[in-house]
Amino acid sequence: MPKVFISYCSKDSEFVDRLHSDLRKHSIETWIDKLDIKIGEEIPHRISQGIAESDFVLVVFSENFLKSEWCKKEVSGAITKEVESRSRVVLPIKINECQIPEVLEERSMQISLIGNTIQVNIKHH
Repeated sequence: MPKVFISYCSKDSEFVDRLHSDLRKHSIETWIDKLDIKIGEEIPHRISQGIAESDFVLVVFSENFLKSEWCKKEVSGAITKEVESRSRVVLPIKINECQIPEVLEERSMQISLIGNTIQVNIKHH
């Protein structure tokens, strides 16, 4: 089963908690900071380790995400992993209208949480 690192802004936790729960229900192993970083651990090291040990990095793009320098560093690390591995690693999701890195725009998905329903719109070129 693939392991997925979830990169997100903490301000988007409501959506991410639901996404995380749904992935786990489908037996997808996840790495998420609030569950996988223990008190006293070095945060940058654990995040780098989490990205390195995961098969995919699911990046939850939002206006909040793009305002966070911390989040920008995470996505940069994920893109570096993708380039070095020469395989598609980064899975971008947009939860609101925002500008994502051009290299990822062509494969982005727009996802909305409406009540108990997740609506997915996949961008086609």
